[in-house]
Amino acid sequence: MKYCVDYYNHVAGLEKADEYTIKYSNKNDILIDFLEKNKTKRVNLQIEEVLTDIEIKMLKPICLAYPNLYLRIESYDEEMQEKLLEYGVPFFFGNRANNWDTFMGLVESGATDIYIVEDLCFDLERVAAIAAQYNVKLRTYANVAQSTWKDTIDIKKFWIRPEDVDIYEKYIDTLEFFGTP
Repeated sequence: MKYCVDYYNHVAGLEKADEYTIKYSNKNDILIDFLEKNKTKRVNLQIEEVLTDIEIKMLKPICLAYPNLYLRIESYDEEMQEKLLEYGVPFFFGNRANNWDTFMGLVESGATDIYIVEDLCFDLERVAAIAAQYNVKLRTYANVAQSTWKDTIDIKKFWIRPEDVDIYEKYIDTLEFFGTP
């Protein structure tokens, strides 16, 4: 199992993570330097706005040069999704799948990874089998009772106790830590 944290400068312990999530800004010109320094880590570039065709075209050669770079898309846009697929830019959505309809929609979207929460986490054997068929990695959060809505009743939320992480290794590919420093 891999572990992912939000990257923050000068925070102790980050080097132990397998993946970093960093926020994208088209005004930030240090992405290449960051990727160069972190070649052994997967880097998830969190995209909070719809990318233009030009931005996607600019990211394509970067993704080819740095196969450890993935885009984490926070706002769904069908045209952007189609361009990412067309240009072969690896991406996944920040959306959380809590039911089979959402899960299969994300599987069919071409996403590389899917966050699972709530009911799907209580059916991990089937979820993991389908994800494996489509070569999709499963992600979830380790340090919060997970749900898609803030008012989800507690009994439907999923939470992994630290002492039980090894039980989930055969189902979950990546554990993320919500709200890391």
